[in-house]
Order: sequence, then C-alpha cells, then structure tokens
Amino acid sequence: GESINVSVKKGDVILVSKSDLENDPFHEEEHNSSDKLSESDHDKRKSKRSRDTNEKVRKSQGQSRSRSRSRSREHKRDRKDRRHERSRSRERYKRHKSSRDAENDNDSTDRKSKRDRERSRDRKSHKRSDEKKDNKRRRENGYDSNSVRNGDDSRKLKKSKREDENSVQKSTEHWLTPNIRVRVVTKKIAKGRQYKQKGVVMDVLNQGTYAVVHMDNGELIERVPERYLETALPKVGGNAIILTGSNQFAKGKLLERNSSKGRGIIQLFEDMNVVTLGLDDIAEWCGSLDDEYLD
Repeated sequence: GESINVSVKKGDVILVSKSDLENDPFHEEEHNSSDKLSESDHDKRKSKRSRDTNEKVRKSQGQSRSRSRSRSREHKRDRKDRRHERSRSRERYKRHKSSRDAENDNDSTDRKSKRDRERSRDRKSHKRSDEKKDNKRRRENGYDSNSVRNGDDSRKLKKSKREDENSVQKSTEHWLTPNIRVRVVTKKIAKGRQYKQKGVVMDVLNQGTYAVVHMDNGELIERVPERYLETALPKVGGNAIILTGSNQFAKGKLLERNSSKGRGIIQLFEDMNVVTLGLDDIAEWCGSLDDEYLD
C-alpha cells in the first residue's frame, strides 16, 4: 500500500496488545471526534452565555430606564406638591395678616375711646376741683356763693375762673409734647406710607393740636393732627413720660406693663415714687434727661 510519513515525538508511543488493537482499532479517530464534539458544545455554551449576558444587559437597561422615568415622575409630583404648599401658605399668610390688621385697628380704636373717656373724666374732676376752690375763695373773701355784692369783684372772679378753666383745659385736652415716640394710626397722611409706623415728635404746633413727626425711616411729616397719632410705649426698663394727670410731663422708668389690664407702673426720677397709670397716659421719652436724674 501507500506509505505515510508519520513523525512521532518521544513519549507519544503507547504499547498496546494485539487484542486491544483489534477491538478498538479507531480509538484515535473517536478521540478526535469527541474533541470536536466538546468544542462544538463549548461554542454553544459560549453563545448561550453571550445571549444570556445580552439579555441581562437589556433587562438592566430597561429597568434603569423605568426607574429613571419613575424618579422623574416622582420629582414632578414633588414639585407640584411644593407649589401647592407654597400657594396654600401664601393664602394662610394673607388671611392671618388681614385678621391681624383688623385686630390692630380694633385695638387702636378701643384705646382711643378709652383715652377720650379718661380725659373727659379728668376734665370733669378738674372742673369740680376748680369750682370748690372758687367757692372757698369766695367764702374767705366774704362773698356769698349764690350772690356777689360788688359787680367788679364778680367780674374779676369770673375772669379768673375762666382763665383757670382755660389753663386746666389746655393742660388736659392735648397730650402732644416734643421728644416722645408716637405711632401713626391712619392712612390719610403721607399717602398711607407711614400707617402703623413709629416716629418721634420734633415740635408741637397750635397749642398741641398738631405735631411735626420725624419717622423712623427718615421721612419728616409736618402738621400731623393729634387725632391721627397714638402713644408708643417703651420696653420694660426704658425711659417714659406721663402725659396726663397730676404728674403730667414727669419722667421716669417703666417698671412693668400689663397689656391685658391696660396698666403700667412707672418710677419717677424726681422723687423715686412709684405710680400706676393707664397705658394711654404713658409714652416713650426719646429726649435727654437732667443730670440729677442720671446720677
């Protein structure tokens, strides 16, 4: 037959028996075919693994896209909820502000009416005290309380009485004085810019009926009527001035204030006495104090 040149390495030759060779003459070919089969199986497994990997990648990408879409929807819902919450908070703030302004208006009106009542009582009490003094003076001078002997003397008494009444009325009717802190309670002046704002009285005009007010924001308003202003109170421990009563225009230190009862306690600088007054009769003193008060 045809001869084939076969090169064999050392150690590749295995001795077998003749019977084994007869029983399994194609052992090398089967081994080669098994190797081929194993290689094909390996390729199939490799392709399957690659398909599985690609499938997992696609699934993970789809899941990531779905998660991103869900997160974007959640962010949109959160932004919408925050906008709704801000709008609700603005509405609540507007309602609260309107109710607070209404309460402040009512409080200022109540304080003004209470102050007017107390001033009318003070005027009546001063009038009664003046009448008692006049009657006493008439009795001391030998005049009857019902009739006067001399017409000139009666005219003099009437004139003095009128002067006394005018002086008392001037002292009790108007409370404005320089260097006190006040609050504007109307929108009729300065085009409503200074409504509910505070300022200091720089000067008093027309016997206390008008004031020149220097506002805290720097604006100067002239000829502000007294009825458009109310007193501003100092903090506890601050300097205060008494605007009505027997201690009118006396200065002291505010020791205590009770807004519910409308009362305040002041210790006077002059004699260190402690007096209790209505809050409408007290104002913050912004001027300088005498040297003896500072000592």
